[in-house]
Amino acid sequence: MATVALIGAGGNIGSHAAPLLARLPEVDELLLVDPDVYAASNLRTQAIEPGDVGRAKVEVLAERVQRIGVHARAFAEPIEGLPAGRFGGCAAIAAGLDRNSARQHVNSLAWRLGVPLVDAGVDAGSALARVNVYVPGADDACLECAWSDEDYVRLEQVMPCRGEASVTATNAPAHLGALAASLLCAETEAVLRGNRDMAGRQFIVGAGLHVAFDTRYARRSGCRFDHHAWCIEPLPLATSIGRLAMLFEAAALAVLGAEFASALACLDCGRVVEGVRVVRGAAMGRCTTCSGRLAAPAFDRHESLPLAATLAGVYRDASLADLGLVAGDIVTVQAAGTPERHLQLIGEEENEQ
Repeated sequence: MATVALIGAGGNIGSHAAPLLARLPEVDELLLVDPDVYAASNLRTQAIEPGDVGRAKVEVLAERVQRIGVHARAFAEPIEGLPAGRFGGCAAIAAGLDRNSARQHVNSLAWRLGVPLVDAGVDAGSALARVNVYVPGADDACLECAWSDEDYVRLEQVMPCRGEASVTATNAPAHLGALAASLLCAETEAVLRGNRDMAGRQFIVGAGLHVAFDTRYARRSGCRFDHHAWCIEPLPLATSIGRLAMLFEAAALAVLGAEFASALACLDCGRVVEGVRVVRGAAMGRCTTCSGRLAAPAFDRHESLPLAATLAGVYRDASLADLGLVAGDIVTVQAAGTPERHLQLIGEEENEQ
């Protein structure tokens, strides 16, 4: 039996896909990820009932899945805010996302963890439903292999002063989302059964024109993504920064899917909070003075933490948890002249097992 993650669980595709995935004989657990709440406008386009309006989408679907007899875990936040290691035990990741930046994040996460990705979408204007299958491998195509320079330019940008990037609703009819969900579930089942025939392929159904297209993508030599799957080792979350640097002779530390901030600023009162911490997406907490939203300006955000500078300050004895990392985070330690090492942080309970 297998665990499957459904990212974008509550939308036009995901609301139909969750119960379909739960009915696959290979599935005994679903991880449901979606930050949104159902609105009245969703009644005509998504598989919900009037009593679901105002509730977190993943909570509604988790209840529905569990009534089918499958265990569900609900995460009511953007995928960018979750530690990558939570998905390492999945047999497949299914996605029905409406943001290319989120799809790019999931592509990277799936490849690093070596987990097959099944990605579905709709085009309401052309009445198209599609599914793509990506199976991580040295010579296999990934999501970004089909992207042009223009696709990167059009990626949604999150501005610290504005929060999450806005997304235009697809306004797709419920039947189109259900069609895409059916394709998503059919290909997820094939992946779970070990069928690689669809790897690197896209299948499109044109519902309006009664046509279908089957396209195979090859790995593109100029792809901006490096296609590396990682060998990941465990590391206790309580490890101190000083001990981390000593154990791995590391000069820098990075976190998969997150950044470091050297300071946060309140967007309402202007108060600046100094100190190194991990930041994930646009969610950075609230100001203790005025309860305004905290943000990390671009010049205070860093992809990696230089350990030499950190150890010279007050963080030598600080644990990784003190920096805001959590169990399930995957960190990369970098040392001059040696290969990178990738470590999944584990809590005390996991460490005792």
